[in-house]
Amino acid sequence: MGEAIAFAEVLAERGNAAALPILVAAARQEDDPSLRIRGLMALGRVADAEAVPLLIDALGGDVLIRQAASTALTSLPGTLVDKPVAEGLRESDGRRRSELLDLVVVRRMTGTIPVLLELAKIEDDESLRGDVSSALVELGDETTLPGLVAAVLAAEDGQHRDRLETTYLEIAKRHEDTVAPIIAAMTDDPSTDKRLPMLGRVGGEAALARIDEALASKNADRNAAGIRALCNWPDAAVADRLAALAKDGDDRGMRVSSLRAYIRVVSLESDRPAAETREMLQWAFEKAERPDERALAAQRVSTVREIETLRWLVSLLDHEEAVSQEACRSIVELAHHRFLRNPNRDESDRALKRVIDTSKDRETVERAKGYLEGV
Repeated sequence: MGEAIAFAEVLAERGNAAALPILVAAARQEDDPSLRIRGLMALGRVADAEAVPLLIDALGGDVLIRQAASTALTSLPGTLVDKPVAEGLRESDGRRRSELLDLVVVRRMTGTIPVLLELAKIEDDESLRGDVSSALVELGDETTLPGLVAAVLAAEDGQHRDRLETTYLEIAKRHEDTVAPIIAAMTDDPSTDKRLPMLGRVGGEAALARIDEALASKNADRNAAGIRALCNWPDAAVADRLAALAKDGDDRGMRVSSLRAYIRVVSLESDRPAAETREMLQWAFEKAERPDERALAAQRVSTVREIETLRWLVSLLDHEEAVSQEACRSIVELAHHRFLRNPNRDESDRALKRVIDTSKDRETVERAKGYLEGV
């Protein structure tokens, strides 16, 4: 078949459909990979609607076969490819579906978004989750957001719901009104309380108004959803609310979640004076009921790059192990910044020596030694 395929390749290069029967026959030669690859590649120039399913089926082959089929499908006009690809997304699985998802991104096939939203509701395929989310982020626009909200509501698995919410946020940040699609989907049905934590991740006054309603509710589940939403807040605008919950919350779980969220948001970059941020984290440290939250405060305070932070961290080296080990890492992180280390060389060196004596983490110790040696 060598001469025939060579002749057919010449015809295909000229766009002559007379090459089709030979190329299709070559593309089906599973016992001759080289011939099959040549047939698949050439079909990218002259394939018709009947040949497209053959190319899609080849996406399940080994790497060279997949590459040839994908290259061919990328070259063909949308009138031939769009509908079969959308059908293939629904019917395929595994490697073939993954290749199709890559293809819709490369070809910018926005018409497949309804199918992608259908696939986004599938919860038992981890690799599919990631591929679909990536495709939606690449292709989605504001019209995609309501469908994603519906997918979030349908999600039973917490990790899957988190991924869908992140996908929503990635698309939404390219547009002005990120809250409206979520609020529009919310009703008096208690099941829609699942959207409250998502509102918290988006932030803004409209979201906070809805969350406040939930926090004032006498319904325990709705109230808990409002607290989770507040704990998801993207900045320190709700720091005072979180502090109040961390201090006076009705149960320990609520206080722990609120305090962890408080530590997270107050340590984000802001225009607040560094000393004020450190004091807020020191307050959180004192309020913490568990070593985990005290250790978290010791970790996040490394973002406050001033000598008083170093002094506080040194005082934590005598605390419980979880705290002292995190304090070691934060001291080393502060030593990384020459503007802080160089004017306070003696104090910084003493702190690093204590880290070497205290830390149980090899990397932390090696970094401390490096900074002591002037690296």
